[in-house]
Amino acid sequence: MNTIKWDSYTLAWDRISYAKEKGCEIEVVAIAESLMSDRLYSFLKGQQDNTLKPHSNFFKKIEHTRNCLDAPVVVEIKAREGGSREDCSTQDLFRDVDTWRKKRNRVIHGIAHPEDPKTPMDATAFVKELKETALEGENLARMVIKWHGQALAEFLNNQKESDNLLADCNYRFKKTYSKNESNSALKADLLF
Repeated sequence: MNTIKWDSYTLAWDRISYAKEKGCEIEVVAIAESLMSDRLYSFLKGQQDNTLKPHSNFFKKIEHTRNCLDAPVVVEIKAREGGSREDCSTQDLFRDVDTWRKKRNRVIHGIAHPEDPKTPMDATAFVKELKETALEGENLARMVIKWHGQALAEFLNNQKESDNLLADCNYRFKKTYSKNESNSALKADLLF
C-alpha cells in the first residue's frame, strides 16, 4: 500500500470535514478538485498517456480521460449528503465532473471577479452556489475515487488474464520447440 498517498488522502478528507464544519466551502471545492485531479492523472499514467503532468489543468485531465475510455465502468455510490446516485455510467460521471468544473470556476474566481463586473454581486446567491458546489464536489470526488478503484481493478484483472495467456503460450512454446535448436532465436523472442 502507498502510505504516502494514504496519509495525504486522510489529510484531505479530514480537511474537508473540518472546512465544512467551519463553513469554509472554498477549501472543500479546492480539495475536491485536487482529489479528482489526482485520480484522473493516476488513471492516465496507467493508460500510458504521458502528455500531461501532475499539475496539468483539470479540464485537460477530464478530456484525456474521456478519450481513453473504451468501455463504461459503472460506479455505484451513495452520496453522503443530499441525494443518492447509483449505477452512474462513466460517461455520465465525467459529464457531471466537467459541469462541476465550470461551477467550481465560477465560485473560485467569481468572488473577486464576477461574470458581469457591472452588476453587483448577490452575496446570498453566491454563498448558496458555493455551498452547493462544495457538496457536489465532495460527492463527485468520492465517485471519481470509486470509479478509479473499479477501473484499476478491471485493468489489473485484464492484465492478469493477459499474463496468464502469455504464460500459457510460453509454456506451450517451450514444450513444443525446446528440442529444436534452429528455433532458439524465435524462442527467445517469445519468452521475453
